[in-house]
Parts: sequence; C-alpha cells; structure tokens
Amino acid sequence: MTEKTRSLLFAKNVGKAEAVSLALYMILLAVIQSFHEPWFDETQAWQIARSASLHDILFVIPHYEGHPPVWYLILAVFAKNGFPFEVTLKAINWLFCSGAMAVLLFRSPFPKAIRCLLPFTYECFYQYGVVSRPYCIFMLMVFLAAIGYRERNTHPWRYILPLMGMCLATAYGMLLAGGLCIVWTIEIVAEMIRAKKCSTFWKDMRFWSLCSILALALCIVALVIPAEDVYFSGIEVNRMSLWAQFKEHFERIFMVTFDTFIGATMTPSDVQWTTSNIYFGILGGSICWIALLMIAKANRCMLQFLIPYGTYILFAVFGYFSYHHVGIGTLFLVFWSWTILDSPEGACMPPLFGKIWERLDSAVVRCFVKVTGVVLCLIPVAYAVISSLYDIRLDYGPRAVADFIKEHHLEDTKIMVIWNHVQDRSELKDHPRIYNTTHIPGDHAPIVEHFPNIQGHSSMLSAYFDRNIFMNFNVNYPGDLYMHYCYAPDNDALFAQWVAQGLPDVLIGYCPIDEIYPPEMLEGVDYVVVADLKASIIYKLSTADAGTCIYLRSDLLDEYPDLEQIYP
Repeated sequence: MTEKTRSLLFAKNVGKAEAVSLALYMILLAVIQSFHEPWFDETQAWQIARSASLHDILFVIPHYEGHPPVWYLILAVFAKNGFPFEVTLKAINWLFCSGAMAVLLFRSPFPKAIRCLLPFTYECFYQYGVVSRPYCIFMLMVFLAAIGYRERNTHPWRYILPLMGMCLATAYGMLLAGGLCIVWTIEIVAEMIRAKKCSTFWKDMRFWSLCSILALALCIVALVIPAEDVYFSGIEVNRMSLWAQFKEHFERIFMVTFDTFIGATMTPSDVQWTTSNIYFGILGGSICWIALLMIAKANRCMLQFLIPYGTYILFAVFGYFSYHHVGIGTLFLVFWSWTILDSPEGACMPPLFGKIWERLDSAVVRCFVKVTGVVLCLIPVAYAVISSLYDIRLDYGPRAVADFIKEHHLEDTKIMVIWNHVQDRSELKDHPRIYNTTHIPGDHAPIVEHFPNIQGHSSMLSAYFDRNIFMNFNVNYPGDLYMHYCYAPDNDALFAQWVAQGLPDVLIGYCPIDEIYPPEMLEGVDYVVVADLKASIIYKLSTADAGTCIYLRSDLLDEYPDLEQIYP
C-alpha cells in the first residue's frame, strides 16, 4: 500500500467520499426496502398505530409490547389518517436511518475507510435500515450521544438529550443509557470529592440533567413494566431443565458478543443452532471479550464499557432477547469506539497488540494479518449484501396470503387463523409435523397448551385489509387490528365464542379444530389444502424456511371452481 493510499484511507477529514457514501446508502436502502415485505414486528407496530386509541398506546400497550410508545405515536400520525401501510412505514424508517448515517459520516472520528464502510454493514443497513422498527430512532440517538460525549461536562444537555431519545426508542436503549449515566455519575461524584465541592452539587447543571433523565426513565419503566397477564415467548425455555437453561445462558454470553462483531452463529430459529455453531460462537466470543477488555484497560474506560455493555448482555441472557437485538450491542460498541477516538488523549492500543506486531518480522505474515483484518471488516458488509439478496428473492409470506384471499374473494367467508399452541415434543416423532399435515382434522402430536390470543398471522394479514375479516381474531375487540400479547383469561370461554359462529370455511395455517369443536360438529368434515405458500425469515447468512397452507372445507370446493385440492 502506497503512502498516498494509506493517508487517503485513514484520513480524518470529511469530503466527497462521505457525500457519495450517504447518497449511495439512501438510494440502495430505498431500493431494497421496495422489495422487503414487512415482518411481524413492523406490521404489529403499524396496526397498533392504526387501530389503538391514544390512551391505550400510551398507558396499556407498552405493558404488553415492552417498547416505549414513541414509535407508535409517530406512526399513528400517518396510520390514523389513511396513509398507505408499506410505503409510509418504510419512508419513516428511511428518514431516521438516513439522518443517522449523515451524523456518522460527517461527524464521527473514524478513519475515512471505516467511516464510509459502516453504513453498509449488516446492522446499519439491513437489520435496522431495511427492517422498519424503532431501532432506527435508537441508532440516530446513539450517534448524537457520541457527538455530545466529549463535552458532556461543559454542555451536559447535548449529551443527555440523545440519551433520553435512546430511552424513548426502546427498552434496550434505556438500559444502555442508564449504564452510561451511572458511569457519568461516578465520574462526577469522584470529581466533586477531589475538589471538595460535594455540598454545592445542586448548582451543577450536570446534576439537573441526570435528574431529568432519571425522571424520564422512571416514567418509561412505569409504562413498560410487564402486565400480569403478558405473554412471555420464552415459555419453552422455562420448561427446560436447570442444566439446559444454564448451558443456554452461558453460550449466549459469548455468541451474542461474537455476532455483535462478525459472527453469524445465531439464527432466526434455535432449531438451526448446531454444536459447531455454538462452539465457534463461544471461541469467537471469548476472543472478542478479551480484546474488548484489553482495549478498555488501555484507554482507561473499563467502567464505560463494562457497566452499559454488561447490563445489555445480562438482559440479553437472562431477560428477553431476539436475534435482532444483537445490533443493539453493535451500535453501543460503535458509540464506545467513537468516544475513545474522540477523547482529548486519543486512542491507545493495548501494549500486547504492539508486542505481537513487533514479533511478526516476516513480511508475508504481516501481509496475511493485514488482509485478514480487511476481510474481517468486510464480513458485516457481506452479511448486508447477502441478506438484501435474500430479501429480494424470498417471500416473508403474509402478503401472498392476503393476495390469495383477495384474488379468490374469500374476505366475506368465515376464516379461522392459526394461533400459538405447544405440542408434546416427546410425541413429535410419532406424528407428522403440523405444518405438513394435508387434511384437517388430522393426526398431530398432543397439544399441551393453547395461547388463542397469540395470532401473529392475523395481525400481519389484517394490515392488508380495511377491517378485521377473521372469525377468531380479537372476538371481544373486533376493532383492534393488532395482536394482544396476553394470555386469554379463559380459553374455554373464548373457544366457545369461536364455536358459536359455526364451522369455518377457510383455515389459514394448521388450526387444530378437533381441540375446539365437539366431535358431532366435525363428523364427516374435511379441510383440504388449496394453497401452500412458502415463506422465509432472514438473518445474515441463514434463513428459517416455513410456509402457510390455506385450507378450504371440502364441501365448498364446488363453489370455488378456480380452487382445487393440491395434495391427496
């Protein structure tokens, strides 16, 4: 590498390269978004904004969704005024992400090559750019907080206000902002003790800014603290043995950190976690942890790393976590690196790194290390490219189901949609997988528990219609077009309301109606598959493939000559 090339790649000045990168990011993001079909989280938020009352958005729904209400309030401005679903949702996310990347490109202290590469990494481009969720707000606020960090003691509000924005964006943002505020409080108290000014703390504007974010955080906690009947999706984990739970928690400590950098060990489906994946994640995560702790020690910012990031990891391991939360850690580490590079002292590399480099006296070995470093930096970009290509090629599913309903004019029929239910896993080997069953009622493993309110398909499908068209979706609240994340107070009473409407004409997904309807109503009844629509969920290099079968009651086939049984 020539000296001119090196100086260009590692330059700190901002110029045409950053402007081109921002323009390219905005164009590519809009293009991939146009192919992207909204996932459940995206649709659920729009449906809440569209059909929930302002009172429920502010005071009820956060207890079930776990998110502060700001995202729903932003969407509600448009959803309640008839703006189109997909275009509006994506446009709002696009604006926040473009703003975040502008801040990153034009204000961050990273070398030019890194600065222009970061917008195209998996988390910044695909996970929080293409997929429209409140994390776009979080991303913008993290970068604004990084700008304000250096002058936090002289201009505290420039730092606190973005931290407040992090709290308002997501519960994970509140954890990280809280950790950063704890570290800052320790620094302020230590400074006052050294200067013997503890008695005048109330004159310090930093004190009042910290009080403000504490008050906001307490309000948000009061809003998002889980309701007593909130549905917890980790119910399967709770059925595991203590050893199995410990093993999973231990593995996740390292796998989450590894995936925060360059790993792809986690997947959209835990079923795909292989032993090699887990061991590779533990090894890679261990290396990442060691490197991070060494960097923190060398730059004297151990607390600034351990308290916020440690809180994030602990909540990810023992609290609530999904694979898309990996990016929260990624963005924090961007923030942390930003503050180290932007510090008055500048960044310090761990002495061990320098010693190892000095011992690599072979030009070939040094070249190999440099190439490896470049490849590692490009891996997150490759994830973004591959995920985007997957998104162009693969369907998520609900849009095709909605199109099928509209094409065959099924909106006014009695449609029942699949709900969550847990099968007896010990019996699965003796029964076909329920999504492969071609007839209903059919042979399936015994069901040990039903969760009739948990109907992700209903929420996603309803976004494509102007009303609730499903006979078993929110029967007591038909105007609510979003899924109620709660246990039913009385399953039998709710099922009785479904039965009172009569037999469904159409089934979306495998509905175990033999568990709901009495045998005399099902005698001679047969539902057959008339459509088998494939679907996929994307995460980095992997996809979780699934699908939705649409069933029609066999005695209705003559009424729909354009439909036919596709499986014997």
